[in-house]
Amino acid sequence: KGADVIELPNIAINGISPKTKIEGLTLVNSIKNGDFSNGRSSWIANTSNVSVVKTNNDVNIKSTTPQDGYAQKIVASINDLMYISAVLVPNNVRLGFGQGSESMFFTTNERTDFEHSSKVVSYTGASNLFFIRGYAGFGTVDIKLKYAQLINLTQMFGKGNEPTKEWCDRHIKGYIDGMQSIQTPLRVKSIGENKFSFNNIHAFSNANLGL
Repeated sequence: KGADVIELPNIAINGISPKTKIEGLTLVNSIKNGDFSNGRSSWIANTSNVSVVKTNNDVNIKSTTPQDGYAQKIVASINDLMYISAVLVPNNVRLGFGQGSESMFFTTNERTDFEHSSKVVSYTGASNLFFIRGYAGFGTVDIKLKYAQLINLTQMFGKGNEPTKEWCDRHIKGYIDGMQSIQTPLRVKSIGENKFSFNNIHAFSNANLGL
């Protein structure tokens, strides 16, 4: 109770009366193929030097030139709160949606273990690309990850009712392939229409990221 009492759009609850208790919630990962299980499908490389190989559940993105990586276009509205979540080795990698504070930076080159990292960011509209790329301070790219995902909390829960990063970390477990239900009791009430829509994929370059 308490922090778990949130509001959902009426399309998500389909006529459930206010303060009705439900046993679960359907969330949508805005990123397609976020675990690279389908190779490069839905991802666009910024140069021809970058490559990706998946072995079992481990993804390896490599390039001989700095800041290379993959991206895909995301549909969102200004000031939407977005939950970024990834399991990766936090070495020489920048991952995020937008620019500056809208991304996560890992500038060390000394880590060896996979870790879960997450952040809630407010979308400014500066760039509509979700990207995974090398960090500028290193000459080559060697990114290791298991998955990356992006959940639009504003679209899912309604403006002003978005859960915290801590709530998301506690309840959103593992990789969401498209849509997935999470099992946690919630009291909900209708607040309006869910306007979620899937996105198209577009190429990107270092220049249009403003970096």
